[in-house]
Amino acid sequence: MGFNLYTLRPDKDGVFRAQVTLPTCVSGRREWVMTVDIDKTTRLAVPFSTEL
Repeated sequence: MGFNLYTLRPDKDGVFRAQVTLPTCVSGRREWVMTVDIDKTTRLAVPFSTEL
C-alpha cells in the first residue's frame, strides 16, 4: 500500500495530533503499523487494526 507520511502537531493542550486518511487495501486487510520517529535515534512502532 505504500508509505503515508503525516506530521503530528501540538494542539492547544499540548497533545500531538494529526488527521489522516488511511488508504483501503484491495485485499480487505485492516491491519496497520504506525511508525513514529521521536527523534533521530528513537522510533516507535505501534500495530493496530480498524473495524470498518
